Amino acid sequence: MEERSAEDWAKLRAEAAKATVPAALAAGEQAQLVDAATVAGVKVNSVYAGSDNLFGAPLYTTPKLFVSKEAAAALGKVQQRLAPYGYGLVLWDAYRPWSVSKLANLALPADNKDMLEDPETKGSTHNTGNAVDVGLYSLESGEELDMGCGFDEPSLRQHASYAGGTSRERYLRSLLREEMELQGFKGIEMEWWHFEYGDCSKFAHLNVGM
Repeated sequence: MEERSAEDWAKLRAEAAKATVPAALAAGEQAQLVDAATVAGVKVNSVYAGSDNLFGAPLYTTPKLFVSKEAAAALGKVQQRLAPYGYGLVLWDAYRPWSVSKLANLALPADNKDMLEDPETKGSTHNTGNAVDVGLYSLESGEELDMGCGFDEPSLRQHASYAGGTSRERYLRSLLREEMELQGFKGIEMEWWHFEYGDCSKFAHLNVGM
């Protein structure tokens, strides 16, 4: 990702802030958002609140993450089932205001635009409050577990069906996916860490602050 100056980022943020959610995406049920930190045992590590991410700059103004009330309850059940293994859920991203999706799209170089859905036509399921990016951490040490590649790593290893890595890494990915799906989440092939609760297409793409 190309480095941008503070002035460049300020211009991009201003452009994203003045944009409005397309009517087709704004239609639908509105999720009730809750603070993800209220889900017992879930560790919140908001990657986009800092600079150590794909963009090299913060996209959020707060380290808090929010998720729909229903998805939060489901995450709590996943957490309870993982605890006997000595593992917990680490949450890297959840609800994302539409304007932040717009900002991310503006910040991507032209040859990387396919990494994200077009905010003007499809938006991101994160905008609905029902999508989460998660991994596992050790309840004993508190350290995040190696799942074969890091969050948002743009490589073949990010795919859910990636057959490389160690047997332990593949086991951890399989365990995470199994437990998430048991509680109503659906994974995607492109990113092993991304899960969507229920039918996101029924929900409005929100642009409320965090």
